[in-house]
Amino acid sequence: MLRSDPELLLVQRGTQPTRRVVRYRHGGEITIEGTTLTARIPFPAVDLLYWTVDGDSFLVSGDTRVIHTRSMHVDPNGLLSLLLLGAVIPPMATFREKRVFRPGFETTVDLETFRVTERPTMHWPEIVDDDFTMPARDQVRLLSQVIDRQLEEIGTDNPILLFSGGVDSGVLAYRLSRLGYRDTTLVHYSFGENSPDTIAAQALARELGLPFEVVTPRDESAVEILDRAADLYHQPFCDHSAVPTHQLAQAVTKRFDRARPILDGTGADGAFGLFAKSRSYQRLMLLPSPIRNAASASYVRRRAWRTTSRLEHSLRILHRLATMSKLAASIAQHGMLGVGVCAPKANVDSVCTTLESWIGPIAPTDDPYARMPMADIGLTCAGIFAHKDFSIFAESGHRVEYPFMAPSMVLFALRRAHRWPNSKSPKHALKSLLLQTAPREIVHRPKTGFVSDKFELFSSADVIERIRGTVRSQHPRTELLREWLDAAVVDTLADDLRDGRRLPAPTYNFLWSIAMANSWLSTIDDASDGVRRRLLERRGSALGAAETQWIRRTLNLGPETPAQA
Repeated sequence: MLRSDPELLLVQRGTQPTRRVVRYRHGGEITIEGTTLTARIPFPAVDLLYWTVDGDSFLVSGDTRVIHTRSMHVDPNGLLSLLLLGAVIPPMATFREKRVFRPGFETTVDLETFRVTERPTMHWPEIVDDDFTMPARDQVRLLSQVIDRQLEEIGTDNPILLFSGGVDSGVLAYRLSRLGYRDTTLVHYSFGENSPDTIAAQALARELGLPFEVVTPRDESAVEILDRAADLYHQPFCDHSAVPTHQLAQAVTKRFDRARPILDGTGADGAFGLFAKSRSYQRLMLLPSPIRNAASASYVRRRAWRTTSRLEHSLRILHRLATMSKLAASIAQHGMLGVGVCAPKANVDSVCTTLESWIGPIAPTDDPYARMPMADIGLTCAGIFAHKDFSIFAESGHRVEYPFMAPSMVLFALRRAHRWPNSKSPKHALKSLLLQTAPREIVHRPKTGFVSDKFELFSSADVIERIRGTVRSQHPRTELLREWLDAAVVDTLADDLRDGRRLPAPTYNFLWSIAMANSWLSTIDDASDGVRRRLLERRGSALGAAETQWIRRTLNLGPETPAQA
């Protein structure tokens, strides 16, 4: 949430405040008129808006920590969503007493009764028949126009671009250069001077003639994140590439002035790269359920989650399809449900139903292949990937933008671009656009994630200790987590890490997710108190008298005196 936005909005039951409109850069708009509050949240939304009811007060904040209190109770379904999918599906939160205004919906709250109603607001454009036969040169021309328009709307004067050297950030760098933003600084996180990503990033920066800076790894970030998760991030998410992203974002906040906007290419994978995967999942679901169930049993019996092979990949996908809905399985972060995470089926079904109830009403009814990219954009890209740096930049007062997650860009990609010839090849149009300036060997090189391919952070004794700690913690907030985790599986995998055994990438995701969830739950109470104390000290961001008194009450500070005011 921007500093100019209210970090806490409180409306008392039955009051009739003057009409009020609150706009959030990434999280939509709230309108209060009479005794009706209306929240209009775009899809996707990076800056989620959380709400809760406390007695006669309705509270809203873009930072879940602001409205968190020690009397709240962990939401089993929210926790399970975090463990399996890496983020909590709206409208759920990690605690039962908090909810989220769903992106892609208009939510109305009756401030007399606090009754909440929702309706979807996604409006899909008509299909353009010419898209099915559009020549490659026209695809590139149209795509470049859409990207340029988005960059101009953002207002990218003298921007900083987080630059991996991959297709997504490469396209943004190319278009910024063509638009005349010659002072754009490309900031690259390097896993080593011989890293293919670093070599490609340096080559592309030279080709474009743009300033290029490198950030190198530090050792302490992983432990800092696993010890202070709720202190560092506005909302919980699980992704171990948060470690290099944390280091990159911290370096940017220290090196560059706040006046310079920061651009992040997150979202292009979901918007332009998942149509082929969606079709493949459709085909897998045609397999008879006995075959899927047999593959799932084999995944567990063979302990494939400890092996790296093509067979592991196939068994894992079928195991996910056998244990959860197709939509949830398509964006699950690992295959450890029923192995390392032993949650009741009722909770699994509830998580899957919540995802369907969010994506189903806003997906185009005439396109079954759009649902999986939408779930990926809305939850994985906006709820996980963007939040690896969003909180850090927000806390430092820096402005960060995600051009590929602008609603207009998402509508364009999901309604038009995936119908173009060759669109079954992931990000074909983006690659074609980048080929106008970059050599083929840079554009068509193998994709790598934003983590070291050696997974060094999991060889750290401190990280292994925190993974083991997930099943040994005595913190009352983590009781349900301990109940669901299979301690023998966790210990086995921790031993594998200690012994240097290479594990499948999704299994590392599982280990990070349980450690991150454990940290978040263990630190949220103290972190929330700290956030509210800082709000009182700043006394900015339109913190009114009602909000001030509520914060003081949650901190047991008593009413504010005239001298304190």
